[in-house]
Amino acid sequence: HWPEVMIELADNVIWLEDGQIKEEGDPHEVVDHFMETVPVPEKPEIPEFGEEEIVIKDLKKHYYSIERGVVKAVDGINLNIHHEEIFGIVGLSGSGKTTTTRMLIGLTEPSSGEIDIKLGDEWIDMTKGGPLNRGRIVPYLGLLHQEYSLYPHRTILGNLTDAISLNLPAEFGKIKAVHALTTVGFGEKEATVILD
Repeated sequence: HWPEVMIELADNVIWLEDGQIKEEGDPHEVVDHFMETVPVPEKPEIPEFGEEEIVIKDLKKHYYSIERGVVKAVDGINLNIHHEEIFGIVGLSGSGKTTTTRMLIGLTEPSSGEIDIKLGDEWIDMTKGGPLNRGRIVPYLGLLHQEYSLYPHRTILGNLTDAISLNLPAEFGKIKAVHALTTVGFGEKEATVILD
């Protein structure tokens, strides 16, 4: 995935395309030839963000252990996420990323703090469980883990429709799945074959 790493670490590189070796040899040459075929994405205009849709105030999650005492998995996070904003959370393993996102979508109860998510014109308090509180917004939330895996007992279509949260009739699900595959670079014919 990272051409500069291949150049740095590899003694020999192969370029695969459609299951066949297209080129093999010196990492600099093969990677340069490959990169010439990769389209450079257009730089999008920086959008203007809308209103706040997620507000987190002084969010904490502390665990208690006899051996370690208080473990502060998350300790006082404040953040605001606006409409159409792409928001990322980065940090080393054990820094609190997963715990924060699990609290955000209602899978882990916070020790204290506030998590409010806007649903239409109403703010939902994610610290309150039940179908009349966070249960109303949970169907609109999803979590994509940094480490992902496929379900070996499912087809590609089953894995894909589950990942993009499709609960549609089979034919519409397949249309959306083909669209998802073409969006990431597969041709429509290839996508259709993969899903059959």
